[in-house]
Amino acid sequence: DLKAKKVMSQFAPQNCRRPHGLAIDASQHLWVTCEDDAAIVVLDSGTGELLHRFLLEGDGTHMLLAIDSGKRIVASHLRSKWLTIFDAEDFSNQRKIDIPHGAEGLAMSKSGRLWVTDPAQGYLTSLDLKTGKIHST
Repeated sequence: DLKAKKVMSQFAPQNCRRPHGLAIDASQHLWVTCEDDAAIVVLDSGTGELLHRFLLEGDGTHMLLAIDSGKRIVASHLRSKWLTIFDAEDFSNQRKIDIPHGAEGLAMSKSGRLWVTDPAQGYLTSLDLKTGKIHST
């Protein structure tokens, strides 16, 4: 509670080493990246109960971004060169999009353009999520 400056709840996610990135979907589920497990867990944000676990290929599942009013989740993979898009309503893995220079930070513009950072190489990449087409690198 930011007003009361008080911790409301705290829990350690099961089967999740090095929890890092966070996002909340439209159903108020908490999505958490597990960097050392190449996984994402989805938790009940009130109880911490494990609702779903995705095992992913690649290395360094890192940051998350809720898009489309929380109906989809984008995950970046720090040491791999792609993004993974998930449907938050049915916990399905929709698709993988290759990013030429790597992927860490994520931001979405109002126009629907996704921005991705690769701080190790100093690149910003923008792409259209509908088509997967990269606009600039």
